[in-house]
Amino acid sequence: MLGNLLLMRILVHEARIPLLVANTIAILCCSIVNFCLGNHWAFAARTQAI
Repeated sequence: MLGNLLLMRILVHEARIPLLVANTIAILCCSIVNFCLGNHWAFAARTQAI
């Protein structure tokens, strides 16, 4: 959620992108990052303890 707020602030105030477009971009970026992190964490290869 903080990533989305930070990205929205950057896109709207610094890049001057319209609000709806910036929100769509922020949601997509954060969703992709969330999926990748969750995928690597939830489906990480387990190591065998000997």
